[in-house]
Amino acid sequence: CNELNKVPKVKEGDEFFVSVVGGKPTRPREFPFMAALGWRSNFDQRIYYRCGGALIANNFVLTAAHCADLGGEPPSQVRLGGDNLTLTEGEDISIRRVIIHPDYSASTAYNDIALLELETAAKPELKPTCIWTQKEVANTLVTAIGYGQTSFAGLSSAQLLKVPLQSVSNEECQPHYQKDQLAQGVLGTQMCAGDITGERDTCQGDSGGPLLMQDGLLGYVVGITSLGQGCASGPPSVYTRVSSFVDWIEGIVWPVQQVTNTP
Repeated sequence: CNELNKVPKVKEGDEFFVSVVGGKPTRPREFPFMAALGWRSNFDQRIYYRCGGALIANNFVLTAAHCADLGGEPPSQVRLGGDNLTLTEGEDISIRRVIIHPDYSASTAYNDIALLELETAAKPELKPTCIWTQKEVANTLVTAIGYGQTSFAGLSSAQLLKVPLQSVSNEECQPHYQKDQLAQGVLGTQMCAGDITGERDTCQGDSGGPLLMQDGLLGYVVGITSLGQGCASGPPSVYTRVSSFVDWIEGIVWPVQQVTNTP
């Protein structure tokens, strides 16, 4: 990851700690890889941000498949940098190509993962984040970040927020999701995270955003915000488990170069 993306390890004492209570505003450029997905309105030509994502290479953003086709339209651009959406500091880049996982179906929440290829590479200071490649997480403390609503059916936040959560086993998560929500139950390609106090969670508008975990001195994307039940209403939310799709991601983002041996 850090070789492919040239991501330097952070210095001792500068680790990413999960220590906030509730959704708390992030520091400027605390998550430079954060992407806000924007749709251009046919009415006033303004850009409206409705989903999140994570820059995993200088020209690819990882997001949820259901975010790639909201209302029948794909997003037209991303804003990188994790900045306040009302400010001008973020870097806006048009989307060249939307790649939805071939096994995704809009009628289910399975294989809810997509890649956005950007028209131009992100600036070097917008360092991509790493993806977690092992099935199980190394740390049960995780953090969700997003611009979503701060309460159920409430207003969205223009400020990037972070919320500490605890990963929950699929067995513990399973009873909270009925067949009408997940026909096959919570599968191994999914993971759950939530807050036992019922005060912190991801919400509408956070979809596609990354679920982050720290391992040593590096942070990783372990999940993609997929679906939940309300916001901080008790049950843990469901995330796409990134490690289940590493081969698919790498085949598109970092394809193996074909080597031809000439006689």
